[in-house]
Amino acid sequence: MKLLIAGATGNIGSAALHEALDHPDITTVVVLARRELDIKNAKLLTIVKTDFTSYTDEELEKLKGTEAVVW
Repeated sequence: MKLLIAGATGNIGSAALHEALDHPDITTVVVLARRELDIKNAKLLTIVKTDFTSYTDEELEKLKGTEAVVW
């Protein structure tokens, strides 16, 4: 399953991120964040955004196939 997490640098978001990365059924975790994360993991794909109101075609392509969202 592909999961999207927004706010992964906050308390709840970072806890959700760690759980998602450890969960065997989650294959990809896409994170929308205002800065790069210090976490390195093969499942993790970070999209650094300062403006969450518009997305490039490349960013939208990375979001395709998302089955669940933690917002």
